Amino acid sequence: MSKELSPDLSTLENLQKAVEDIGLDLIVTGSHAMALLTGADIAHNDIDTNVYGYGSPENIIPKISASFLLSITGFGIKVTEVPQTGNKLYYDLYYLKHDDDKSTVRRLEICVFEITEREIKSDGKGIIYKIVSNGEMVQVPTDISSIKSNNYIYSFRVKSLPYSIATWAIRCSGCAENQRRILLDRDLQHLSLLLKAGNNIDLQKIYQVMVTHPQFPPGVLAETVYLRALETLANSEF
Repeated sequence: MSKELSPDLSTLENLQKAVEDIGLDLIVTGSHAMALLTGADIAHNDIDTNVYGYGSPENIIPKISASFLLSITGFGIKVTEVPQTGNKLYYDLYYLKHDDDKSTVRRLEICVFEITEREIKSDGKGIIYKIVSNGEMVQVPTDISSIKSNNYIYSFRVKSLPYSIATWAIRCSGCAENQRRILLDRDLQHLSLLLKAGNNIDLQKIYQVMVTHPQFPPGVLAETVYLRALETLANSEF
C-alpha cells in the first residue's frame, strides 16, 4: 500500500465519524473506492465522497461543514474551504506532517444527496439507498469494504462491487445516457481492476443493478452494454 494513501484514509475516517455523529452516512467514491474494492495501488489526486441523509442538501451541508471542521482540528492538516456549488462541498487539505516532510495537497469533495429510503440487507452490512439525484429517484446498493495501511485497518462504505462494475461498464461501453465526460484511460484501467476483483460474481447480479443506473441507456439490453464495454477494454492496453 502506497505511503500517500494513509493520510487520506485518516481524513476519510475523521469525515466518516463527523457525518455519522449528525446522523448521516458517508460513501467513499472515486479512486479511493477503487482501492478499497480492488486492493490495487492506485494514484490519488483528490478525495471523492458522497454523503446520504434525510433532508435537503441545503439543510444538511452546513451541519456537515461544522462537524467536519471540528473533527479535523489538531490532526496536522491545514484546511481551506472552497466555495460550494449546488450540493457539493469542497476543501483543500494540506498534510503538513507527511512521511517525506513535504506538504501534500488534496482536494476533498463531498457530494450530498437526499435519501427517501434506507434498506439494510440481511447480512447487516449492505445498505440499499433510494436517493434523489437530478430530480430522479435512484437506487444505490452499498457494502462495507476494508483496507490495511500502516498496520491499521480502515473500513468504509462504498458502492457495491456489482454496482461499481455496472457503472464503469456503462461508462466504457460508449452508449451511456448523458455521458458526463470523454472516456479516459483510467476508466478502462478501473474497469479492468473491478472485473478482476469480481471475477466470481454472477453476471445476472451485475445486469440487475445496471438497469437501475441513472446512465443506463433506454432500449438497450444490459448484456449488450456489458459486451460493448468488454470490446472497448479488449482494444485497450488494459
